[in-house]
Amino acid sequence: MRVAAIDLDLEAPGLGSFLGLAPTSVGVIDHVLSHLATGEVGEVRPLPVDGYESLWCVPAGAMGRGYLEKLARLDFLSGLTPGSASPVEEALGALLQAVAHEVSPDVILLDGRAGLHDMGGLALHRLAHADILVARASEQAREGLALVLDAIRRMRPDPSDRDLRIVQTMVPLPGEQEPGKTMLSDWRAKMYDLCAETIYQGLSDAPSLDDKVAHYPLALGYHDALTRTDRVQSVPDAVLADFETLADFVAPVRDGEED
Repeated sequence: MRVAAIDLDLEAPGLGSFLGLAPTSVGVIDHVLSHLATGEVGEVRPLPVDGYESLWCVPAGAMGRGYLEKLARLDFLSGLTPGSASPVEEALGALLQAVAHEVSPDVILLDGRAGLHDMGGLALHRLAHADILVARASEQAREGLALVLDAIRRMRPDPSDRDLRIVQTMVPLPGEQEPGKTMLSDWRAKMYDLCAETIYQGLSDAPSLDDKVAHYPLALGYHDALTRTDRVQSVPDAVLADFETLADFVAPVRDGEED
């Protein structure tokens, strides 16, 4: 599978460095600002990731005082008119098209930051074909997911237009034993209740608790090794294996059929 990853966590960028890429002078924020000024994103060259022959990345941009100045110039509302797309949305759309042309990926991964913000809203509601919501089993996460799920229901009123998956992280290993098993069961029930109140609302054929659909989280275990590394190349293979299920979980959808 060919994957292009784009760092949309502009306020706290780091995807490029985590993938072991050398600092680059041009990144997402430069392409967005270029499009806002000229209507063009400029030359887009996704960077190949060492050790992963089918993975490319577009980092957020070069860190430094200049980056902060560029971030301050990013205005999500300037030029917005009723019924029109946000200028930033148009810029990101052009960037996605340029990346698709350069790499021809099966999947474009939009890496957004945690929390509720403009860029996350664009990625979830306007740009992405599938929404992957990642959270720990906590009350803070539940409250945030409630807002996001309700927004998805309102922004995409047609249930067939929703392709949603939830990922539960930091699950104690092994997950099939206590306390992991209890945590999984409790969180699944909470996610079902949230979905019943939001995206399942009004459905005549609403899923049941045990149906492995939107509310049924994929569990990713807690690995201490991940807390001690700053690059994917140094993550042990045994740890990465736990994340292989994520590829199938977020399988690309083309022409209405899953690959």
